[in-house]
Amino acid sequence: MPRSSDRGMNGIQAGIRCGVSRFRLTEITDAPTVRSGSALLVDQFDPLDMRINWRYTLFQKGAHMYTLLKPIKIREELLKRGIRIFTPQVFAQIFSVNPQVTKHFLETQTKEGFLMRFKKGLYALKSDQPSEEEIANRLYQPSYISFEYALAYHNILPEMPYVVTSATTKPTRLFTTSSLSFAYYSIKPEFYTGYSLVRTDIKSFFIADPEKAVADYLYFVTLGKRPLNDRLVLKTINKEKLITYAKLYKRSNLVKLVKDIYAAL
Repeated sequence: MPRSSDRGMNGIQAGIRCGVSRFRLTEITDAPTVRSGSALLVDQFDPLDMRINWRYTLFQKGAHMYTLLKPIKIREELLKRGIRIFTPQVFAQIFSVNPQVTKHFLETQTKEGFLMRFKKGLYALKSDQPSEEEIANRLYQPSYISFEYALAYHNILPEMPYVVTSATTKPTRLFTTSSLSFAYYSIKPEFYTGYSLVRTDIKSFFIADPEKAVADYLYFVTLGKRPLNDRLVLKTINKEKLITYAKLYKRSNLVKLVKDIYAAL
């Protein structure tokens, strides 16, 4: 294909260097032309020039979208939607920005202290951090809070542990942050039940029912993976419901342990 004239080529390059959107591709025919308004600027166009113009336009658009992402507005919108922990995909959808702009904003604002990152692909506002229960649910999925943390939450254990404990169908895993640890213990999919969604004005999370938290905990005691805590407070626990959950694990020694504990009360 014939090359653009030097005058036309220089004009396009000058426009790109100056950051001025003078040139607009308005018509492509068998004899392509580049027009600005009604004035013919170049007799013929070069595909390379067209690619440069397109890329420059995309760059301008991305830069423009980034400048519209003001931290104070981002915070207001996230809180209005009740979102305290989010992924890049959710962020891009809420603010209608492309992945490149999203990645740049999240990385930049994390370094500047506006955002915090829990792991790759999981962020939160540093000024309005999610609860530790919400973090636990999102850090490793699927999971629900159970074992010692849930026992303390339901006042079955008198002290709150330093580790947020959860049940998961995925491999056992431990995550540690600057202030907390999150432990996930693997159970079979058929045992993954007996939890519910807790909602308040500022947070929502999945946690085991009191009886299921006890059953999960005692199951691991029978496996030799937990010591038996003799400070369990079971006065609010529905014994029959607990035994039903215990039978779910199909371990006779678990059902026996539950009955022995009640016999010793």
